[in-house]
Amino acid sequence: IALSARGPRWGGATIALFAAFTALAALSITWSVEPNWSWYGANQLLCCLAVFAGAAGLARTFPDRWRALAGGVAIAATALSGWALLAKVFPAALTPAGDQQYGRLLEPFGYWNATGLAAAIGLPGCLWLADRRDLPRALRSLSVAALTVGIAVVVLSYSRSAALAAVIGLACSLALGRRRLSAALMLAVGAAGALPIVLWA
Repeated sequence: IALSARGPRWGGATIALFAAFTALAALSITWSVEPNWSWYGANQLLCCLAVFAGAAGLARTFPDRWRALAGGVAIAATALSGWALLAKVFPAALTPAGDQQYGRLLEPFGYWNATGLAAAIGLPGCLWLADRRDLPRALRSLSVAALTVGIAVVVLSYSRSAALAAVIGLACSLALGRRRLSAALMLAVGAAGALPIVLWA
């Protein structure tokens, strides 16, 4: 961020607040009843802070490349969601023996909330790609299919936090988009494709 062009330091205050919160979490190890879990939580927060600060730095350094970032998040979330569904279809090959007893989607993280949230994070990007008229029709069709996979994973993870994140993310995408009716139609098609998967499961 310091090496980028001069201008307003957007995100700097947010990073500073995040860093202060991470420092407080690390300091809480000294008075924690379970210091080993506090250490674990502080390390998680430190990783999240590094990713957040790195993303802010990339946004500052390459301000015109946000479309590539949004598309990359959508592709990564779809790949993770596809793995989650394949692990449930082929449990003997793709799921650890201890996880096969669960009805929820666990893979690839081993935790249903993480799996559902990964799918939910990708849904707004998939909806954005599906509704872009400047993209080839084949890519837009694949984006609708990605919506189908993501919605199915959010539902089959049985994660309330993932469902809430998906609803908020999609609602913001529809509210802030310019072509709301078209985007809503793409979302409806993706949801209709997810319905047979969910009902079968």
